[in-house]
Amino acid sequence: MERTTSPSTRILLAAGLAGFALGALAPVGAQNGAAWAQEDGGHEDGGHEDGGHEGGGHGGGGKGHGGKPVPPPEEVPLIQSGENAAAQPVAAGPFGPGSYFRFELGAARGSAGDANWLPPGFEGGEEGDPQVFFDLDIDNAAMGAIAIGRSYGNGWRGEVALNIFGRADFAGPWTYTVPETDGPHADMEGSVRSLALMANGYYDFDNFGGGVTPFVTAGLGLARNTMGQWTRINPAEDSVRRSFESGSDSGLAWSIGAGVAVDVGPVLGSAPAKLELAWRYFDLGSVTGGAEPLEGGPGQGGTPVEALNFDLTEQVISVGLRIPF
Repeated sequence: MERTTSPSTRILLAAGLAGFALGALAPVGAQNGAAWAQEDGGHEDGGHEDGGHEGGGHGGGGKGHGGKPVPPPEEVPLIQSGENAAAQPVAAGPFGPGSYFRFELGAARGSAGDANWLPPGFEGGEEGDPQVFFDLDIDNAAMGAIAIGRSYGNGWRGEVALNIFGRADFAGPWTYTVPETDGPHADMEGSVRSLALMANGYYDFDNFGGGVTPFVTAGLGLARNTMGQWTRINPAEDSVRRSFESGSDSGLAWSIGAGVAVDVGPVLGSAPAKLELAWRYFDLGSVTGGAEPLEGGPGQGGTPVEALNFDLTEQVISVGLRIPF
């Protein structure tokens, strides 16, 4: 006996087949966006409108396709390139930008180049006293520095530093004269100290691990060099020592150097600080003593045409602490 299908059941079957076909042809995003249609069709067709086998089967199928809406796929971060990539902010790493204080303490070894004087009897010819040159040895002295600077995040740093060189005594014999004359001539002794304000540039090499950062540096600035009281010492035991007043010079100074920095962790709540070991060479310009003999003391032999003078250089080995802020 042939079974008759009711009109309402045929309508529901046709609607289910049409929904299935549209769902298969639509893009994935459209399926997710139209999930309400699948859910409603499955709920009404399979659950309430018709309890028959066919309606229930198709309703169940609709719910299986629709059910709960599929969550949208996670957004994939886009990789920027070109100018867009350059505009993205870069997280600060061990060479990130930042300001810092630097404190330094070291030992300086001075050198006196081209040390000479023009004695009171110098006339610039064969008849008068000659220009006398000396081999002066300068004692070691302490050097301290304080600086404020900034790292620019690409390996480069810049700072302004005040360098203080402590008093260093010097002494030495004569070596030759211009014009050449027979000796003996006088020896010299005295002291010198310096102050230098420098603008320093640095480059940090970032291809070393373990918190170790080698660097190179160069600086340019102004130096104030002061020679203390200085004395001409005649080699003859019965000759009078002649002493003269102090004098100061100011002029251009420059420096070069290299070193290594090591991370030591925060200092007083700062970001990680760095301990530095460095070598620097300073050319501090010239230093000249006073030409006036000391009143009431040795030095009554006349005023020199040009007082004792020399070019002052310093080599410094130091330890420093760089504290970010």
